Amino acid sequence: SKTLLWCCFAIFVFIYMFAIVFTQLSSAYLVGLEGHWSERNMMLHEDFITVQKSMLTLFMTISSGGTAGRNWGSYFEEVADIGDVAAMLFVAFVSFSLFGVLNVVMGVFVECAMATTQ
Repeated sequence: SKTLLWCCFAIFVFIYMFAIVFTQLSSAYLVGLEGHWSERNMMLHEDFITVQKSMLTLFMTISSGGTAGRNWGSYFEEVADIGDVAAMLFVAFVSFSLFGVLNVVMGVFVECAMATTQ
């Protein structure tokens, strides 16, 4: 129904906003390294190189416990290399997504399902 579509749109916008932030932070950090990248920096580059890739990474972070053998902790380690602010933003994103946004969406989905059965 309409409510569920609006919730999905809100999640999309939420992920998009954080993807822009993490793409900018990771790009600035990697440019500052002047090519002296560790393996984890290569993974950071791979996971947050574009806004679209950042959105996919953030979606994978909140959608399952382990994606492609990785959990959100491995993404956190990449982001934590950028700095404390990036690390806190990442934890805030995961926490708010898992405990706030997804519970609201689940409630809307259940409400829509209940309305359909009546």
